[in-house]
Amino acid sequence: LVDDQGHVLGVTSAIISPIRASAGVGFAIPSAIVKKVAPSLITTGRYVHPYLGISGVTLNPDLAKAMNLPEDQRGALVIDVTGGGPAEQASLRKSAQQVAIDGQQMRVGGDVVVAVDGKPVKTFDDLVTYLSRSASVGQALTLDVLRDGKHQTVTITPAARPTSARQTAQAPTQQSPNRRGPDQ
Repeated sequence: LVDDQGHVLGVTSAIISPIRASAGVGFAIPSAIVKKVAPSLITTGRYVHPYLGISGVTLNPDLAKAMNLPEDQRGALVIDVTGGGPAEQASLRKSAQQVAIDGQQMRVGGDVVVAVDGKPVKTFDDLVTYLSRSASVGQALTLDVLRDGKHQTVTITPAARPTSARQTAQAPTQQSPNRRGPDQ
């Protein structure tokens, strides 16, 4: 997949075409990911994804208000921390309080990641993107978190993402459809 200047944007991986032609919606693996993963695949035949051992959601105004944070505060709210994972070893806190928001029970009170290695984190996807594009297994990361409304710095070292069987055995139950994890 290239832009109008001929710069590679990604490697096409699939297309959905309702008329069974080369027209429709295409999907591509971003070139930044390909540049990171391909050398490892070529030399070792595999790529080890970095893993923090958390699941979470994007902090929105309702969640921020429930946590006594400014309503315009953004970040990645940690909902669960996988036992024995890097996040637990770094003492990240999971959400332990239940609140009702628009009739739905939500968990709040966990750490809110607002930056990773100095890069702002506005959404949970920002954290996942940084992890996939810029982090490596064994490379220490600096997380800026809000804990009980106060800024703290936490150092965390990603581990290798567990296999699906091990991950399934440790996966927490999901609370909402927009929740991400536990592979982050």
